[in-house]
Amino acid sequence: MRQTMQVNDPALLDGADELWAEGRHQRALQQLRALMDSDRSRLDVRERLAERYRELGNPDHAGRWGIAIEGWTTELERDRLARLIAARRVPSSDIREFLRVTPDQVSDDAIAEIDTAAATYRDRPRRTKVTPPAEPDTSSEAPLNLMLLAILASLLGAYLVSALATFWEAPPVVARITLLVPVILVACAILSCAIIEAAKRRFLTMTGWLTLALLPLGIVAAACLTGWLVAA
Repeated sequence: MRQTMQVNDPALLDGADELWAEGRHQRALQQLRALMDSDRSRLDVRERLAERYRELGNPDHAGRWGIAIEGWTTELERDRLARLIAARRVPSSDIREFLRVTPDQVSDDAIAEIDTAAATYRDRPRRTKVTPPAEPDTSSEAPLNLMLLAILASLLGAYLVSALATFWEAPPVVARITLLVPVILVACAILSCAIIEAAKRRFLTMTGWLTLALLPLGIVAAACLTGWLVAA
């Protein structure tokens, strides 16, 4: 059968000190809080608990547990306690319960003072995180520009070939290169799209662009390998 905790047993407080010395801080704090909840009149436990939080660098909880000890808390700890109450949204009627104090430990006037300090933080507007506008995605502009350049080159090439045929018998190489340049630009535009998709880790779409690039690349390769460019 489980034995009932004797809150006045000094061994329990000593046990918490041993846990703290062993570096088991959370376990020591749990034991001290359990002692405090069992008997809120024990100022020695309250002071020990507040001291432990002060050692951990938690002024808010040091103020919470040390507020009942006259002259013990610092101005910083009382201010952090007010912030803690505001952050936890503790209503005015529940502050005494939140602090685990009795009326003879903390007067109603002192509770009202704490509530007033907490109200200054409750009334402050909450900061809203402003998300900067996303940078426009310009990654698709390069392929589009190459496509437009290919169309323009095709029109200019057709005009140039017609002009050369009309006013001057142009060498076949010049005319054929003029016809091949737009095909090269189209191939570059498609490869640019494939590179962009690879950077975005969209490999299926990248494969589609590479497959599409086989047509203009095949035309260029055939023109070069068959000697079409320099044929008489």
